[in-house]
Amino acid sequence: MDKLELLENIRDITKTTTDTALNYATKSIAPDLYMDKTELLIFALIGFSILVFYYFKVVRNKSKGN
Repeated sequence: MDKLELLENIRDITKTTTDTALNYATKSIAPDLYMDKTELLIFALIGFSILVFYYFKVVRNKSKGN
């Protein structure tokens, strides 16, 4: 097995494991509200962007005031 095949196998295993974990997590957290992976990704990105904006607006302004 050469390096390219090894990297492809690792990538496939990682993708499969991530998909399985994501499916299990969303089904166990909210079984009645099971979403598509794209919808979950959109909500996660929106939440992350809100946290980033909160950090830059509130936390950095506090540090400037001190």
